[in-house]
Amino acid sequence: METQTLEPKTTENKVKAVQPTGTYDSAYGTLFKFEYQMEDGTVLSANHKSQDGFFKVGEPIEYLVKGKNANGNYGSVSKPNLNQNSGQSPVVKKGGNASFALSYAKDLVAAGKIDIKQILETAERFDNWLNTRS
Repeated sequence: METQTLEPKTTENKVKAVQPTGTYDSAYGTLFKFEYQMEDGTVLSANHKSQDGFFKVGEPIEYLVKGKNANGNYGSVSKPNLNQNSGQSPVVKKGGNASFALSYAKDLVAAGKIDIKQILETAERFDNWLNTRS
């Protein structure tokens, strides 16, 4: 059977079964092949950069069947895009900037630029600044 390219369509589902099917050397290094079976019945082969980088049974995923060859469907799997909400305004993720802000403030403490007692106040200023630019 020739390789057949399919119309790209991303689908959300859950992993019903997953099993390793081997490795191969690519331009990106060794890739680990896995066969995924989704709860909707779709089966596809996908590659990962590490042998433990695969999704587990029951996890929600998005998958994309890119084509079909003698071995069946092949494509990609990824975590669901949580920012899609039916054409409404995008979901704002809370806490991301606060984490960065605290990390930057910690770096200033480690560099001796501010005292440890100033870490929360500095982090809050960074967080406020970041939130005004997003």
